[in-house]
Amino acid sequence: MRESSRLNTNANNLEKSFNFDLTSASTNLYFLIGIFAITTIGIGLPFTREATIWILDENKLVEVLTFIFCLIAGGIGLYFSYQLVKNRESFFMTGFYFLFSMGFIFIGMEEVSWGQQFLGFETPESFREMNEQGETTLHNIKGLSGNSEYLRLFYGICGAIGVFLFSYKHFRKVAAPIFLLPWFILIALHSKVDIFNDIVPIHKNFDAYVSEMAELVEMLIACSALIYVYFKFKNYRQEEREN
Repeated sequence: MRESSRLNTNANNLEKSFNFDLTSASTNLYFLIGIFAITTIGIGLPFTREATIWILDENKLVEVLTFIFCLIAGGIGLYFSYQLVKNRESFFMTGFYFLFSMGFIFIGMEEVSWGQQFLGFETPESFREMNEQGETTLHNIKGLSGNSEYLRLFYGICGAIGVFLFSYKHFRKVAAPIFLLPWFILIALHSKVDIFNDIVPIHKNFDAYVSEMAELVEMLIACSALIYVYFKFKNYRQEEREN
């Protein structure tokens, strides 16, 4: 009985120290492992490969979910920034969440070519000439197209660093929760393999698998951003009520 009580106390201290709860951590980890495993199996099995690749394809379910997650994350973040301004929080904290939110709104709009995928409007001549896919997007212009894995790697590394920033009091208000660390590691590892694959092809089937999974990784980036900003906003409101 004492051992159980001590374990509960240690768990509560851990949660308090890193500002998260174990239930959320477990749920996030199971979701991450599950979605990655299901997609991998879906690509690997002959009778599910075509359907899985269709879901991962341009303008299909995964890309639409990426767009939705980005917009929700951006919307929550902007509202969070507004609350920070009202409460006269530090310029660093307010500015960080504002830029973070605007960044993901931008990414979300890029995913759907700024509405072109839904509305079907013609690509402006200036974009058509420099865009390798003939779309109204910046990430597909010549020189940037095909190099998004570097941005995914950058996000994964920055996210992992953000987790460890919790050790520094000045950065705790923007530090990422520790339960997102597996997300950032997985995103960074996939991106690193993708970059290596471009230089040294391993096997055509493996290369195709890595390429197809890139869309899922982009969705995981958007999803992790949404979890992050919602978690930080929720904790900020809770601290406000307690104070």
